[in-house]
Amino acid sequence: MKKTSILLCIAAVSAAVSCARVDELTPSPATPLTFHASLGSSRTAISDGKVTWAAGDKITVYDAAGKSEEFTVTADCSDFTFTSDGTLGSAPYYAIAGYGSVAPSFNTSAKQFSVALPAAVTAGSFGEADLIASTTSGDTFNFHHVFAVMKMSILSSNITKLEFEAEGISTSGNTKIGFASDGSLDVTYDKSRSKAVIDGITGPGTYYFAANPAKYSSFTIYITFTDKKMRATGGSFTATAGKVMNFGTLDGAAGYTEWQLVTDASTLSQGDEIIIADAANDFAMGTELNGSNHMKASAISKSADKSVLSAEPSSDVQVFTLAAGSADGSFALYTGSAYIAAASSSYNYINTSSSVTANASWLFTISSDGSASIVAQGTRKYNSIYYIADDSSFGCSNTADATVAVYRKVEKTEPGPELKELSVFLDETALGVYNYNAGNDVVTPIYQYDIRSGAASTGSDQYAFAPSGNVVFRLQCLSEGLLAEVSFSVSALEVGKSYSAATMLYGITGYSDGTSTRSFTVKKEKDGKYWILDDGSNLGFIITTK
Repeated sequence: MKKTSILLCIAAVSAAVSCARVDELTPSPATPLTFHASLGSSRTAISDGKVTWAAGDKITVYDAAGKSEEFTVTADCSDFTFTSDGTLGSAPYYAIAGYGSVAPSFNTSAKQFSVALPAAVTAGSFGEADLIASTTSGDTFNFHHVFAVMKMSILSSNITKLEFEAEGISTSGNTKIGFASDGSLDVTYDKSRSKAVIDGITGPGTYYFAANPAKYSSFTIYITFTDKKMRATGGSFTATAGKVMNFGTLDGAAGYTEWQLVTDASTLSQGDEIIIADAANDFAMGTELNGSNHMKASAISKSADKSVLSAEPSSDVQVFTLAAGSADGSFALYTGSAYIAAASSSYNYINTSSSVTANASWLFTISSDGSASIVAQGTRKYNSIYYIADDSSFGCSNTADATVAVYRKVEKTEPGPELKELSVFLDETALGVYNYNAGNDVVTPIYQYDIRSGAASTGSDQYAFAPSGNVVFRLQCLSEGLLAEVSFSVSALEVGKSYSAATMLYGITGYSDGTSTRSFTVKKEKDGKYWILDDGSNLGFIITTK
């Protein structure tokens, strides 16, 4: 499997595997067995239409008695041959690969592998998501994929956690992998969990996780940013073993909190959250009152120009919520449990009050450079908040020129997070019939088929298309009672332009079984694929001009 897709790291190995050759091994008293392993027709398209074995991949083989041997691929290849060191005995043989760092256990009596999917997903984990297994009574393993593979990409550096949820989807827990009499897989999936968690995200990356194949009615993606949580929802989708379901890319700058220097007192409002800091030094009023009736200072980080805080303040920094003061134009500084108040006419004390008194009502005067005077409106003579360097604390001064700096919490929402391509497209699918929900830009497949081989399967689906001239788009899926054909003449498809098309669709709600003329508008283009949407409904198609 491709090195870029399968990341496996296991310690000691008992035998080496190579492409198109058998490694020379020291003779063993037992009869050595030579096997051939192929991904066959079960290859999963990742980037260039197939997955191949990569150097370092592991495969574990069990014999009928439960004895096992682990082999390592030594070079990239599609198929490989490997020889036992004599450990393996009689057939049938059971093989598993793509299991990450620890090989799944094997129940000899039940002839089953037991796989525990991880509760948390890590970057680059396609290898653990795309588990493959096989059995043979001879010398050739034809592997089959156990899970559908879900894919999500992150470009934003402000995302810390993703949660993918769909009712009944098994993204973690125990899975039993057995084999039918014809060698096909007989899998019992764990359906007790419904969420995949991708936690501890520190930057952009692509994530894969395994899920049991099934049709699901809806899904939800919870996106946790550094300071908030958002949700994206989508419609039904079908997860197929060996297929990669791409749930899109989270792009753009995430919403975040910024503490901005206030340079105009008139911009302050009740409900604002602020921090009171020393104008010259990187200290802000803290949450504790010391024995000198001063509020302890706590360290903060300012940007070079002091216009914003360069880091989120710690929990030791007091965040005040502005409330209405008792004097005109004043604010009360609410800590969450009390109000800050000037406490003395003889000393530089500051204290708390359970109610909004005149001494707990503060008038803000702020100059354009951010120098702020915050003066209590009561009778206390020491009434201006200032930073006391000798005590590393904040108290009240009796001079009018005492100044501090005020930083206000601002929610930055632009540019916000953008979930691109939140559509249930198989990676190798170019053509299909889809239902489009414009409200959340979700595309749900009614029918899809892949064109990775460059030709459609006879009796299953048919198509013809061209970059110019007459475009004919056909689908046929007799098992689902669906027949669709769309054809129109075009010199070159253009986004936003409407085309008149002859259509014939069976088995789709709202369409008759005869030919009719409908208008389709090209909604978007990407990588040579065009999305066209019926102007009179949510029904759409994806066609390609390549």
